[in-house]
Amino acid sequence: MKIPPHQRDRARPIAQHEMGHYVIAKALGFTTGDVSLTLIALDGHRGEATLFLYEPFDNLPQIRRYLEKRILVLFAGSIAETLPAAHVPTRGVDQEKAEKIMLGPTAENDYGKARELVAMLRNILHPDTIDLARTSDQKLEIINRLWDRAVELVGLYEELIVGLACTLVESIKPAEKNTYSGTLSEETLAALPSLQTLQMIEP
Repeated sequence: MKIPPHQRDRARPIAQHEMGHYVIAKALGFTTGDVSLTLIALDGHRGEATLFLYEPFDNLPQIRRYLEKRILVLFAGSIAETLPAAHVPTRGVDQEKAEKIMLGPTAENDYGKARELVAMLRNILHPDTIDLARTSDQKLEIINRLWDRAVELVGLYEELIVGLACTLVESIKPAEKNTYSGTLSEETLAALPSLQTLQMIEP
């Protein structure tokens, strides 16, 4: 049974958010799992792109690279959420909207994690800086650099992200009362030709 059109419209940007996390994580070399989306009542939702974050480190450059990758993945969700629907001829990220989403309540968890990782990354890159004003500037520089890179990556994989989000929306079915839910397993996703040919990238 298909879900009502207004629920599909509601699900699309949320699905794009989760697929933004998923695609950028996979392209950066993280091990990925299932992607799920649940619509609850009139305006609630739960979305999850499962990532397995185990990665061994031998030195500081490896830790830096890992932190940069994690921050890019966290930023990618809000950025991908702003991509136009597949049937809309206009393409590209709406950066102003993406920033509002990232700083808003729906992405609060992503932004909170990103800020902690940015602080860790700053400590590695600038271990001798103790002036509070300068450390704030350094964190902002890191945020701006990685945000711009995340925008670039989401734009690069726009077609794939939007296409996978459409597939996730198609999987959504009525569940409990006033609830709609859908999941794409990692096995299903891994079998898609578009993901089998996905090229790995550097942060």
